[in-house]
Amino acid sequence: MSVLKARYSESERRLLLDIARASIQHGASSGRLLDVNPKRYPITLQEHRASFVTLHKQGELRGCIGTLEPYQPLV
Repeated sequence: MSVLKARYSESERRLLLDIARASIQHGASSGRLLDVNPKRYPITLQEHRASFVTLHKQGELRGCIGTLEPYQPLV
């Protein structure tokens, strides 16, 4: 079992994926960051965590970004 599955519920994982998709779509269409208020989400997603995101298109890596140090809320 992955750390993500062990730490977060299915609904929290789905929520993280939905936020990531919305953020990418918003950034691509407006050139701006999506404004997310962490207090609107479960406390577990408000915790400061490290994160890493990779983007693939048709199986090809298109980009990646992340941090190894937890300096901001996961959402």
